[in-house]
Amino acid sequence: MATAQPRQGKTVQIPAVYSATSGVSWRTQSSTTAASSTHPSAASKTRPGYTTQQVAMMAGAVAVIESWWWSTKNRKVFRILKETVRSAERSLTNDVIRKVCPTEAELLKDPTMKTKIKFRFGGERFPPTIMFKIFISSTAAATGVKYLSGKKHD
Repeated sequence: MATAQPRQGKTVQIPAVYSATSGVSWRTQSSTTAASSTHPSAASKTRPGYTTQQVAMMAGAVAVIESWWWSTKNRKVFRILKETVRSAERSLTNDVIRKVCPTEAELLKDPTMKTKIKFRFGGERFPPTIMFKIFISSTAAATGVKYLSGKKHD
């Protein structure tokens, strides 16, 4: 999108043409050139046929559509991530842990400990970070240890 700096006044983005097939195409026009039109009410309009209020409403509608599009895209990516993590949980858990955290992978080699690894998503922003928990089912579980994590508990 081209922007032009007017001699005086502000640069305003206004819709040039709207069609159902192509959407809104935006054109830059300075407020001084819009006000210099020969139309009597041109001072209150940014472009013939559109008032500043209509332009603001269109910009708000564009923002709503854009946020909807990004959220739909993020949901699709999240669904793909979730399916990938679940399939890795069923088949490649030991290989993944061995590459991500080799020290804890050494614990999994112990034949007396029967372990199950579960992955989950964490974080405050998208895309999420992938975290894991190691569940133990052995004699240690009888003493109250249900899962193993990297944090120290007092």
